[in-house]
Amino acid sequence: MMICKIQMAVGYIQEHFGENLTVNDLAEHYGMSPNYFSSMFKKEMSRSAVNYITELRINQARELLYHSELSVVDISKKVGYEDSQYFFRVFKKYLGMTPLQYREESRK
Repeated sequence: MMICKIQMAVGYIQEHFGENLTVNDLAEHYGMSPNYFSSMFKKEMSRSAVNYITELRINQARELLYHSELSVVDISKKVGYEDSQYFFRVFKKYLGMTPLQYREESRK
């Protein structure tokens, strides 16, 4: 039953990653405590909910950087980051390059 709820949460995250998602909100939505939700999510998905959301957002940002002419600020908002400087730092941490460097490298 709990695994089913985690799968439902994964689907919800995939559809709503561009919105403000928190573990507390997700846990409440699926009738669990935040700690229980987090441990079940990690058990089922082999990564924390926060890391899963971040990976989704970064992968979507990569797609947009490659396939669109949107600015990095617009892309950061589209994938769920209100603060584009924070998006910049997270992107660089995950991929070892800035969003603009990624766009340039991926298009070569």
